[in-house]
Amino acid sequence: MDAATQNDLDLISKLTDRYDHNNSDNLKKISTYCQNKNPFRTSFGQRYLDRINSLISGNEVDKTCILCQKKPSTDGVFCPMCKKAIAQFSSAKSGTGALESSKNSSAATSQNVTSGEKNVSAQSIKRGVQGAMNTVTSKINTMAGGDGAVELRIRDLFSDVFKRHSVGESDKIFICGTSLTTPDRTNISAEWPHPWLYSRIFILFFVAFLLLSLGYVVFQNLNLLPGIIFTGSCFLPFAVLMFFFEVNAPRNISIFRTVQVFLIGGVFSLLVTLLLFLITPETGAGFLEAIFVGIVEEIGKLIVVGVYIKKIKGRRFILNGMLYGAAVGTGFAVFESAGYAMRYLSYGGFGEMMNVIIVRAILSPGGHIAWAAISGAALMIVLKQEDEFSWSVVKDPKFLRLFMIPVILHAVWDMPLPDIYLFNLIPVFEIILGIIAWVVVLVLLHRGLEEVNSIIRKP
Repeated sequence: MDAATQNDLDLISKLTDRYDHNNSDNLKKISTYCQNKNPFRTSFGQRYLDRINSLISGNEVDKTCILCQKKPSTDGVFCPMCKKAIAQFSSAKSGTGALESSKNSSAATSQNVTSGEKNVSAQSIKRGVQGAMNTVTSKINTMAGGDGAVELRIRDLFSDVFKRHSVGESDKIFICGTSLTTPDRTNISAEWPHPWLYSRIFILFFVAFLLLSLGYVVFQNLNLLPGIIFTGSCFLPFAVLMFFFEVNAPRNISIFRTVQVFLIGGVFSLLVTLLLFLITPETGAGFLEAIFVGIVEEIGKLIVVGVYIKKIKGRRFILNGMLYGAAVGTGFAVFESAGYAMRYLSYGGFGEMMNVIIVRAILSPGGHIAWAAISGAALMIVLKQEDEFSWSVVKDPKFLRLFMIPVILHAVWDMPLPDIYLFNLIPVFEIILGIIAWVVVLVLLHRGLEEVNSIIRKP
């Protein structure tokens, strides 16, 4: 038996001796301890933790021994034979006693452990990643006013994409948010969303981009270039914006308002950022410049997001802040990408322009869009739902902790760090930063749904 397996079994044995597993409070203490400490490294520890979580949730639990997985357990975890063998092995290892079990029981236990160790490496890696993810999501959720780790149900965000949907279903999504179509509190859905319309928006823009690009290659008509730049800069960012529109569970923001914030808010965020750069001291190229760029551009977008949030009448939701933030971030990303595309067309020709359009499109979801969505959520979290908007909330430590996430991600993104490229085109480092940003976004999405759910339950 290797050391990791023995350590896990020893800890499980101690927990079963110390806590009554028929007591729900004790089970919650164990679960909280495991989430905070992540002490287990083998499949046996994961089986134990799964058993605890099942008992807490009140589900039917198979109470066979988690070690041999054959005989019934007496304490909800181990059968008597395995428990005795573990205790005796630990005693012998520490020098305080010797193994006294019979040859048959020792052989049986050894066989069970050996069979269980075959998948220990894979399970340990999986458990380590899961434990790290639980720690991260728990920390972010706590910063956002929630409690505990969050299950990132990423599969649900794509589960309806490949299903057939009618025109009426898309119409129903597009007409929401008006004075006549905003649902009242009792009709708001707080379930984890299953968006799909964003994928159709992606296809529309992408097909237009491909056809325009093909037309230019075939006919060499310069009139097609502006359309290529616009659709190429929009096809993924605007689809991501529609994702945020769909997951806005309160359905209190119309598509017209969303497009307005995308266009006007995006332009103003660029102009505010350029104005801020005029009053920012020159830093020269390098790490310091990257830090200043991260601070200035995120503040520029935040100012515009705050202006639009201030205009919300009545009840405000975290999901509203995420949608407005994503809309401003999308506008910023699209217009900035179009500018870069024009610049690369002038310097490097059509091929260089296409490269920058594709790279920036792929990276856009984890860049300005996610960063501004986090900032919008941070503002909503510190605002009381129906209070008048006040810029004094930006001094709230809870806001500052959340707002520093996009600032830091943006600054690191722009730093002159060595990078590895996929297909000699896509920078891996930026992809990793984008994934980190979306972990934060999904935790905040969960927090927003929790907020909606708490409002629905109010009498």
